[in-house]
Amino acid sequence: MFTAIALVCGTPGNTATEPKTVNSGIPVGPIAASGASTTKSKTVNSCTQAGAIAAFGASTTWGWGGGSGGYSATSDGTEGTGSYPAQLAMMTEWNVVNEGIVGDKVTGTSADDPVTGVQRFEQFLKANPNIKCVVVWEGINDIATGATASAVEAGYAQMIAAAKAENVKLFLMTLQPDGFSPDSSRERNWELVNNWIRQGHGAYGVIDVAAKLAGSTENVMQRQYIADGSGVNPQKGYPHLSTAGYAVVAAAVADGIEHPAGSVQPNQDDL
Repeated sequence: MFTAIALVCGTPGNTATEPKTVNSGIPVGPIAASGASTTKSKTVNSCTQAGAIAAFGASTTWGWGGGSGGYSATSDGTEGTGSYPAQLAMMTEWNVVNEGIVGDKVTGTSADDPVTGVQRFEQFLKANPNIKCVVVWEGINDIATGATASAVEAGYAQMIAAAKAENVKLFLMTLQPDGFSPDSSRERNWELVNNWIRQGHGAYGVIDVAAKLAGSTENVMQRQYIADGSGVNPQKGYPHLSTAGYAVVAAAVADGIEHPAGSVQPNQDDL
């Protein structure tokens, strides 16, 4: 669904080197977005005192469409301060590593990720033993390209098992909407996957981002933005977020890490 471009703090696919932190060199202060929290948590718990927290995912983890203004092939590959990991780092002062790659999939490969998301996750854990908490937010690209809910769920189950094997706390996030047709199989798969995530299935924590976005009064979905500095992205933002939307996500992640919930109430209408 997306043009896959390498958008990761470090070299895509190369997890052997120490990852860069998104808050390095970024002053702690107000986020330039409506609805963004500026409260600095500085909570000390098993995640925040263990070292960096990794944000693992696709373009919405990278921050596509938010304060970065999109990705340019001529840019230096640095994420924008509007991404949710950057906003999370600024509002909490936690050390957050952005491991987002545009187009990344749980079950499939992309131009900039020659292995599946599951394989990349496993490799990342082994290459970064200092990271003991990972927030996973990907799967929408799988659904958008025709993957079944059961296939994506099986991938999540593998990630959960890999995290437990490495003694890593894995937080799963529900998927943001993608503007699928209401009666389409993709919309149904999106609903099924999100309710599977809400049930936990062994994840250390569940963060219901979809519910937070749906309940927000902010303009959270970025319907139109500059993708390359010269033209308008024809996708008109879906499934990407505005800077305010990424602020909602960052606040939800901060709360989810501080107050882990092994499951959340599923949407009964979607069961």
